[in-house]
Amino acid sequence: MLQLELELNDLKNQVLAMWQLVYSQLEKSKNAYLTMSRDLAFEVMSMERKVDAFELLIDQMCEQLLALKHPVAIDLRFILSSLKINGNLERIGDLAHGIARLVFELTHTQFDPMTAKSMRIEEMFDETLEMLLLVKNAFKKEDNKNVAAVLSKDDILDTIDKEAFFQISSKTGQLQDEMQQSLLIFNIIRKLERIGDHCSNIAEEITFYIEAVVLKHGGNN
Repeated sequence: MLQLELELNDLKNQVLAMWQLVYSQLEKSKNAYLTMSRDLAFEVMSMERKVDAFELLIDQMCEQLLALKHPVAIDLRFILSSLKINGNLERIGDLAHGIARLVFELTHTQFDPMTAKSMRIEEMFDETLEMLLLVKNAFKKEDNKNVAAVLSKDDILDTIDKEAFFQISSKTGQLQDEMQQSLLIFNIIRKLERIGDHCSNIAEEITFYIEAVVLKHGGNN
């Protein structure tokens, strides 16, 4: 096996390891929300440094490969895509961290599960986790057949986000504690919607890597 191939394989393994860490972070933030667990929320927040360290490592690996190996064609696309995927994963980790902080704040309110249920927040967690898993498998197997499914799930998240906004807007007469709770939940929804956007970005990068097709901004070449 050529040295470049070995180093590309190492890069792929590091990206997949970061992917698993970020997935775990998001999954734990969901469980922290469902159980209103401060301990789980703290655990998610404590994972941020490890995610940041992964991002720096992968950035350095990509930069060294570009500078020293002068890759071309699919190898070059793989490195460039890995670099951008790395940034999107780090942002997802940041958003999961932010969700955990909001959950911690929610534990100090009179939490009403029915309010959260009406905003479909658990459904959003499930959709984002599935999106993250779909793009991870696509990257691992070098198969972008699930890109369309990822993008359609992003549309679902956008719809829920809009519904939640109108639901919050219609309750301006709530008591202070109820309003605080609703706003915290809405902020979680906003972060989940942004996670969906990052998963869509990753799906586009995988398509670029595999097929040399640019989907961003509606591009097709």
